[in-house]
Amino acid sequence: MKKVLVVNDSELIQDMVRMAMGELCAILRATSLQMGRELYDQNQDVDLVVMDGCVDSSSLDSIPLVEEIRKTYKGPILAASSSFLCNEELVLAGCDCEIKNTRDLIPKIKLILGIE
Repeated sequence: MKKVLVVNDSELIQDMVRMAMGELCAILRATSLQMGRELYDQNQDVDLVVMDGCVDSSSLDSIPLVEEIRKTYKGPILAASSSFLCNEELVLAGCDCEIKNTRDLIPKIKLILGIE
């Protein structure tokens, strides 16, 4: 079963991903940067990392985690902030792709994972 690490402080987003994808793949939920770091360290075989831009604060704070994960992770990292500008910065930091709107999150995850 494929594994997806979702680093996002929004319970609503976490629940949306779990409800839409939970039977198709294992969802690892991180609601803080520290939790995201720990879950990644324990699950470096994830198939996808979904990264919010502003996790522990209202400013763009996840770039150091993206850069840290990118050092060892060769798989896809999806920038999934609700802010277009944050997503652009996340892509510059090492994310492979981004979503333009939150409603695009589930279709993009399915596309990246090759799941219908």
